[in-house]
Amino acid sequence: SAEAILPAPDGAARPDPAALAALRRAFLEGWADLVARAGADAAAFEEGLLSLCERLMWALPAPGGPADLPLFDTLRFRAALAAAEAGAGEGRQLRLLSGDLSGLQESLFRLRSERVEDLAKLLRGRSARFQLIAEAALRRALAVFGMPMACALQTAGGRFLVLVPALVDAEARLEALRREADAWFAQQYLGGLSLGLALSPPFAAVDLTGPKAEEIGEALWV
Repeated sequence: SAEAILPAPDGAARPDPAALAALRRAFLEGWADLVARAGADAAAFEEGLLSLCERLMWALPAPGGPADLPLFDTLRFRAALAAAEAGAGEGRQLRLLSGDLSGLQESLFRLRSERVEDLAKLLRGRSARFQLIAEAALRRALAVFGMPMACALQTAGGRFLVLVPALVDAEARLEALRREADAWFAQQYLGGLSLGLALSPPFAAVDLTGPKAEEIGEALWV
C-alpha cells in the first residue's frame, strides 16, 4: 500500500512487533547458518555478517538518528571506525583511500564505433568485467592496509572509498599498490583503462562527521 511505501515524518512511524520478531528469528537463523558455513575463516564470516545485516537491517532506522538513516549503515560505519582506529595504534589518525577506474566509458563505447556484432550482449559482459576489476582492486587495497571489508565505505560506478589507518608507511604502501595496478592495466588494456589512487591527509575520527568532512572529500576527488 502507499502507506507502507511512502516515508513518514520522524516520530510518526510505529514499530510492528510481529515484523520485528520475524526479523529477529531471521537474524538468528542466518547467524547459525553463517557460523556453520564460515567456520574459522574470519574474513568469510565478516563478509557474511555484513551481507546478513544489510539484508535484514537496511530498512530499520538507526537509534537516535533520522528516520531515513538505516541501522545497517550506522553499524557498518562504526565497524569501519573501530577497525581503522585499532590499526592506527597510538596516534589514532585515519585517512581515506580512493580508487577510480579511468577510461570506462571510452572502453565501453569504443565498440559502438567499431560496429561490433551483438553489441548489447558484449557491453553487458564488459560492464560485468569492469565491475569485477573494481571489486578486485578494492579488495587488494584493503589487503595492502590490513583492513576488513567493513572499511569499504563506498563502492559504485568503478569507484571505491576505503577508510584506512594513517600508518607511517601509508604513502609507500599506496605507491606499491599503484605500481602493481599500473603494471596489470598496462598489460591487459595497453593504457586504455587505468586505476587512479589517492590518499586524503590524516584526520581524526571526529572530523568525518564534523565541518572538516567536506574538506577531506575534496582533497580526494580533485
